Amino acid sequence: MVVTGHADPGLLKFDPSGQRGFTARATYHWDGRGYVPTKTEYSPGPDYTLYRFISALHLHDYRSAYSLIAPAQFLNSDSPTLDAFRQLIQDTWPEFLGDHVFEAVEPKPGSPGEGLFALPLPDKQYVYRPVFSSDGNFLLTKLKRTQEASPPEPPSP
Repeated sequence: MVVTGHADPGLLKFDPSGQRGFTARATYHWDGRGYVPTKTEYSPGPDYTLYRFISALHLHDYRSAYSLIAPAQFLNSDSPTLDAFRQLIQDTWPEFLGDHVFEAVEPKPGSPGEGLFALPLPDKQYVYRPVFSSDGNFLLTKLKRTQEASPPEPPSP
């Protein structure tokens, strides 16, 4: 049995009716009592790279996250290292190391907002603007974070 659908990754939320996200394709076999998963494949793309990057950092797996960047460009260095990457994350984006759920931002019609994602917090919101390699590997070459005020909560009826 093969099941294909829109992946629901958990640490990076996508609007179910939106255009963003990635596809998962799972293969199951019958073992005589029930279906057992044998293989799951995901469609490559910027959103899948973001999900893997956020997930790796959430688990403090710097080596896996490092494999998803173009090191020289991302670190803006002629001699990038895993240790330099680890230090950058810890000093600049410590929120990736916590238990936060990020949200993919749907692009507005006619805007090139590909890959934007946000972290809504009680008193502020971070918006991230990633840039990906154009070689078909979708490696992160840059990541910029801006801070915005959180929108006010709607009044209670």
